[in-house]
Amino acid sequence: MRVLLSFVWLLFPALLAAGDLRTNAFFKALEGGWAGDGEFLSLDHPPSSARNEIACSFTEDGTEFLIKGHLLLNDQPVDYVWTYSAHEIEGIYRARWKNLAQPDAVQEYSVNIDEANLVATLEPVVGVPGSSVIRLVKTIKDRRYEVEVRMTDPAGNTTLQGLVRFTKQ
Repeated sequence: MRVLLSFVWLLFPALLAAGDLRTNAFFKALEGGWAGDGEFLSLDHPPSSARNEIACSFTEDGTEFLIKGHLLLNDQPVDYVWTYSAHEIEGIYRARWKNLAQPDAVQEYSVNIDEANLVATLEPVVGVPGSSVIRLVKTIKDRRYEVEVRMTDPAGNTTLQGLVRFTKQ
């Protein structure tokens, strides 16, 4: 038992450091202000224009990364926040999306980050079989940041897709 406790005690500092998102190249590259435009195509609606401004920052202790955004989708405003955190036990990251006008409606995602290529792929944590799926791919290159959105229905058919291209401010 003493050996096990010693082993856990030795790992404890590494677990704490692993939760510090400030060491992740993707989040470091995303930090700051961004503005972007895009368009969403839907099967049952005409194309929707999108204008999005975001502010990206680490929490003081670095355990979370926040993206606070203001989206105009067909001139309809949506204020939101993404909260990213590390889950050392699972070996992945988690993200929560919240529309500030509907604080109880939180969407959760598992996040796979390719630090070498500055790409994050978000897959929803789906709790209801047959529910819609939103998949996001976020790529950073130079002072550009792209978010690809694809929504599918329970049968797997694409119902909405779009791309927003951001420029660092």
